Amino acid sequence: MRRTVATCLVGTALHVWPVAGQEHVRVIAVAEVESGSALLPGPTVRVAIESALAEMPAFTTLKRKELAAVLEASDISLADIGRGDQAFREASGVDYVLTGRARASVASKLSPLGTLLRVLRSGSECTAAVRLDVGIVAIGTGDTAFSARVTHREPVEVVYPPGADYSDPCQYANRSRKWRALEAALDGVALEVARKLTLALFPMRLLRVADTGVTLNYGESFLSVGDQLKVVAPIQSGGESESDTPVVGYLAVSAVGSRTAVADVIYARRPLTAGDGAAVLAKDEGKRLERLLAAMARTAAKQERACENARKRVRRYCPRDPDSRRCRSAEAAVKANCDKGR
Repeated sequence: MRRTVATCLVGTALHVWPVAGQEHVRVIAVAEVESGSALLPGPTVRVAIESALAEMPAFTTLKRKELAAVLEASDISLADIGRGDQAFREASGVDYVLTGRARASVASKLSPLGTLLRVLRSGSECTAAVRLDVGIVAIGTGDTAFSARVTHREPVEVVYPPGADYSDPCQYANRSRKWRALEAALDGVALEVARKLTLALFPMRLLRVADTGVTLNYGESFLSVGDQLKVVAPIQSGGESESDTPVVGYLAVSAVGSRTAVADVIYARRPLTAGDGAAVLAKDEGKRLERLLAAMARTAAKQERACENARKRVRRYCPRDPDSRRCRSAEAAVKANCDKGR
């Protein structure tokens, strides 16, 4: 029976390509997803998570009904595999189990521009919010492989009647508009969870390194031309996280394919190597990179001016007396400023 289950799961995974450099397509089973709100019941949230995970390139998903059939065929409970069952993992092919809890709300809140809009209106807006807490357990060991809390908000379309009370816009949004905003918020939070999960289990890294460019193991599903990335040293075992590792370089994506991307090296503190990790820069990190590049440009311009001035002194003093102190000083300045970094 277990052999039949494994065969079924392998067939399910055949249509999914793993991330470049990954030989095995991992299988994630979407289990229980609770919901504390009647606006978005658990099954609806679970379907959204399954749909988002299905778009990720690193693994395939096992839906709730399929998981129930696997558990029944294997005569094992969800709680048992959550505590770690290597035999079940090997027989079924399921690598991870996802569980979660969602909260949803639609409420009027003060917008970021509320103080500016207060003259015309109250500055309030009707907002749909979905918060999703998820955890991923590795079936073979029972260890938590990933956990996250993500919140996504979407504005609700409101049509105000004459003489409306702008302090509570949600009272003028009908049920269908609220539901559309909640669906958009749910899709956004599910997609963000799926992307975070994918990168946590299968980190972005350098596959190949050339003289001025590198090849990355993610393609168009995660990267776009123009994206800027930081490069970090390979993460070693022992609890070290990516945020603890030093940044060793920066990249700019120049071409994107279905499974890989090519990036140009903007700056590197040491030669980049295959296996180095990479991550898209956050907004504040992008600003720091801009300041770094601007400082480097100023330093390079200063050095270029110093080089040109030193060459002028060489042309002025050395033809007359090659052994003079001024000539030797100018030649030393040329060596220090013109040949630096070559």
